[in-house]
Amino acid sequence: MLRTGILGYPLNYTLSPILHREMFYISGIKGIYEKYAIPPEKLNDFISFVREGHISGINVTIPYKETVFDYLDFFGDFALKTGAVNTVKVKEGKLKGYNTDVYGFDKSLAYYKLDLRDKRIAVLGTGGAAKACAYVIKEKKPKEFFIISRDKKKAENFSRIFSSTPVHVDKVELIVSSLDILINATPVSFRNCTKSMKRGSVYYELKYDEEEWQGEDIKIINGLIMLIYQAIKAFQIWTGKELDENLLIRRIKNA
Repeated sequence: MLRTGILGYPLNYTLSPILHREMFYISGIKGIYEKYAIPPEKLNDFISFVREGHISGINVTIPYKETVFDYLDFFGDFALKTGAVNTVKVKEGKLKGYNTDVYGFDKSLAYYKLDLRDKRIAVLGTGGAAKACAYVIKEKKPKEFFIISRDKKKAENFSRIFSSTPVHVDKVELIVSSLDILINATPVSFRNCTKSMKRGSVYYELKYDEEEWQGEDIKIINGLIMLIYQAIKAFQIWTGKELDENLLIRRIKNA
């Protein structure tokens, strides 16, 4: 029995258990996927528990995507390039960290047919998910790339790494009307910004419970597809099994 799960705090709601149970069912692999809502003061004890071999793989979410770096022995795909980890594989007491959000975000762009080249793009936030998005955006060669944050120092450091322009959140209204794509990688909704966005633009809300909407002027999409793709990559890392991505998307969207 393959034991896996998601580490975060708090974990009030997450779709990940449903996703991974579907993948275990589709693949025919016997496994379980549990929620580990671990407060910061218990994190050391939890990592020790993981190293003892009780868990084969964990997903990592807020607030540990960057914190978990200190506990890793090895780094896999995109972990060092983004500075964030959302997937950990456990083998013989050693922890190897990966960033499958990069894969998930990149695949979601293809799914929604979003071409970033020569576009004006902004990302709200400087956390782990924002870093994964920024890595992909930088590779796509946009015309302009802004990082929007309340924390000036974090925004400046982020911008140096990902070749973006820092903007304080209080100034977001000054640039939003010129954007082709606005990506929100924070827990706070900025849907009101869509009132100022230009015709043909896209508001991409990484939270997967945001309602999608296609209007005459703008399009609003959520992070469900990104979540599914990053989960598929994590499952492959843990099991070596490749799944029918389209089948899983259909099953989750029709659930």
